[in-house]
Amino acid sequence: MTAVGSSGAFAAVARYFTNPRVQDAVRLTVPSADADGQERSFTPDNALEALYGPDAEPELTAAIWQAAVLSAATEPRSTDSHCLLLIWLMVPRLARTAQHICRRLRADRGDIEAEMLMTLVTELRTTNLEVLPTAEGLIKAARSSAWRFARAGLKETASAFLENLGEDSRLTPHDEPEPAEQQHGTEVEISRPDGPDGLRTPLRFTLPANRLGKETLRRLTDRAAPQDDQCRARNSRSASTTVTGRRTGRLL
Repeated sequence: MTAVGSSGAFAAVARYFTNPRVQDAVRLTVPSADADGQERSFTPDNALEALYGPDAEPELTAAIWQAAVLSAATEPRSTDSHCLLLIWLMVPRLARTAQHICRRLRADRGDIEAEMLMTLVTELRTTNLEVLPTAEGLIKAARSSAWRFARAGLKETASAFLENLGEDSRLTPHDEPEPAEQQHGTEVEISRPDGPDGLRTPLRFTLPANRLGKETLRRLTDRAAPQDDQCRARNSRSASTTVTGRRTGRLL
């Protein structure tokens, strides 16, 4: 089974089920496939072992998933213990997908896990009890939602570089008063390189036509240039990031 990290939503669920009292209180009742019809009671750890252990039986695993989905969908909302149990049983499969998404799209692991859990809870709370979803359907919905969430994050990436420049004491004019009105500025566009390194989308913004704006533009231009031999070797395999600027009459 895929290991769960020490933080994040999956880790919080795992810590919840390490409590011996929870193991005794949250039990899963599974109808037996035998002719005698005797029900079987599983603790969370027993159910996890039955699903992913080396001696897993297909008929038993199908019955466990069915019972787990039914218990999670029909329990009172004030309890949610069986909803957590269903998530706990799905974590080994969801964790592999979360790890793959984070490695491929450089997404935050905590955000991906939270998106998966929110999708599962939403699917369970909005489902028609007469036609319950399958465990496979819920896992697929959680995975698809996480992929969409991660891809959407590629379009916008927060950066505090420009804000930090404004806090740099070396750029703050002590002897020049701040102009009362906004001035014209320079529109700056940073293109996206063709290779896998660097920006994932173009950037476009406007800098003020004052001392701070000019110094910011100079620093941006310096940062776009290769700094060492390793950077030059990497950029030789893809198009370099281009910083262009033009004067604009648009008010800031």
